[in-house]
Amino acid sequence: VLDRLVFLNLRDCKKIRNLPSSICKLKSLERLNLTGCSSLEGLPEHFGDIESLTELLAEETAIKQLPYSFGLLKNLTSLSLRGSNKRLPTKSWLSLLSSLVRRRSPDPIRFLPTSISGLCSLKELVLTDCNLFEGDIPVDLRGLGSLEELKLDENNFVSLPSSLSNLSKLRFLWLQNCRSLQSLLELPPNLSVLFADDCTSLEKLPNLSNFKRVPTLFLTDCNKLAEIQGLENLHSIDVFHMERCSNLANTIKDS
Repeated sequence: VLDRLVFLNLRDCKKIRNLPSSICKLKSLERLNLTGCSSLEGLPEHFGDIESLTELLAEETAIKQLPYSFGLLKNLTSLSLRGSNKRLPTKSWLSLLSSLVRRRSPDPIRFLPTSISGLCSLKELVLTDCNLFEGDIPVDLRGLGSLEELKLDENNFVSLPSSLSNLSKLRFLWLQNCRSLQSLLELPPNLSVLFADDCTSLEKLPNLSNFKRVPTLFLTDCNKLAEIQGLENLHSIDVFHMERCSNLANTIKDS
């Protein structure tokens, strides 16, 4: 019977520490919800054998590392790891993903050699409130060529990798409450909406005149943002939220 299982919901099963290896034999499984499994420390070694998996929700768990086989999930379109900082040591979380790109550390908790480029179908990646610091986000993001939505809210990095600009299908980027973020020098060319409210250290944005179509911008409470280059050359913009961006006053007036 389980061979035909398509959806498995284990939400809020707080006493589960490990999943049985037999879950990897569920060849028809498409959706797996592990959100709220606050004692869950990891996924089975052969988790990547679940070839049909398209959605994995693993929010508010105690997962410390992803298995080597994770990059084999070529049909995975949605991955949410929101809130994984609650039980993880500082600077440990996206080393799980960055290690999928390069050999970052010999530490067995962080060393995962599988390439993130295996997640070629991924359309949504949620890493909100994952305690990410500078250097935790992979330098090379080109393998995520299908990505349309990226949620990085409530993290601690100072900048984003330049390879973000290579994600030509990315439409929505969430950076709200990233209060250490200082600059956004490059953005994807087809971005539709940028959510950057409460980025209180943000000082620089890319030149807006470089966009064929300027994205909708949410910049409320970006107090240090003093200039938006290219604003004077814009003929039209759909939505532009800049409440309480006090240092932008002169720029807007001059434009």
